[in-house]
Amino acid sequence: MRLYEELAQTDPGRYQPERAAALANLASDLSALGQADTALPFAQEAAAIYQEAARQNPGRFRPFLAASLENLARSLTLLDRTAEAEAARAQAAALRGTVTALADKQPAIERRTR
Repeated sequence: MRLYEELAQTDPGRYQPERAAALANLASDLSALGQADTALPFAQEAAAIYQEAARQNPGRFRPFLAASLENLARSLTLLDRTAEAEAARAQAAALRGTVTALADKQPAIERRTR
């Protein structure tokens, strides 16, 4: 994680998505080990990074944002934070619907994402 943090500081636009992926993976692994309380801040940070990336490049990062929100929802569910988990799941579902709608309009994108 330290390497991604250092790289992201030198060139945020280039390395923040990789950092978000590492954070999301760490959060997922920690949740699978029953450490949702430790996983939560990593899942939240990954979602925040992907949120910013999706603002700048929606076509590329919306699927990653949706996945990170689902990951966040899992951690929240394990912590009995049901309302927050449902909100994250709903946002992820809305994003997935947007991605699917875009793919239907652009068949080349659909083939690559399915």
